Amino acid sequence: MEPNKHPTTGLSVPRYKGFLLEALRIAAFFLVALAVRSSFAATYYVPSGSMEPSVYTGDRLFAFQHSYGWKLPFTEVHITPQKAPSHGDIVVFVDPRDPQTMLLKRVVAVGGDRLEIRGGQLIRNGKPLPQAQAIQKGPYLYRLETNGAHQYIVQFDSRQSFLRDMVPRTIPKGHFFAMGDNRDHSGDSRIFGAVPYKQLQAKAVRVLWSRNPKAWSFRWNRSGTKLP
Repeated sequence: MEPNKHPTTGLSVPRYKGFLLEALRIAAFFLVALAVRSSFAATYYVPSGSMEPSVYTGDRLFAFQHSYGWKLPFTEVHITPQKAPSHGDIVVFVDPRDPQTMLLKRVVAVGGDRLEIRGGQLIRNGKPLPQAQAIQKGPYLYRLETNGAHQYIVQFDSRQSFLRDMVPRTIPKGHFFAMGDNRDHSGDSRIFGAVPYKQLQAKAVRVLWSRNPKAWSFRWNRSGTKLP
């Protein structure tokens, strides 16, 4: 078999060994890349509008998978203590009703909080979350909501008032309560209840790119934007 010169040493190596070394390098690269993706960061495609107007259908989001605790690559085994999400975080988590489905919602309460909803106003531990700058556009009402360190716009639909009232409930320890910013078009904790921290997968932080699924056009102005 014709030898192959090593690019650094100049020594002759049988060609099949060169192929084998290259294959091993490629395999090692992809293994490391997959391990990083499994435990550090990942991207998620948004198929629905439950988080509009903060997140659009067709957004591809960048998310940190280590924000709430490090896991062994390719497993759900935590190697650091499980962390609680912060108020206002946009999180990716396993749907409590279907372990094959991932959901994207905003954290509005965590373990130990007492949460109530009156006419769409969130009241946490006896204090209403500030909502300001109400703007009506057609059937939609938009309000600027402050939640922890986050400020974002929530949307209400006058044609469909969906679960705008909820009696006070205390969130169990080790759980969080999540809701969509599109308040009248979101299946969330108002339906399936508080979610265990162990269901958390990642914290969504930025829009990588966005495509309008109806027009098949890119929304270039959203690329790279930080999530509120």
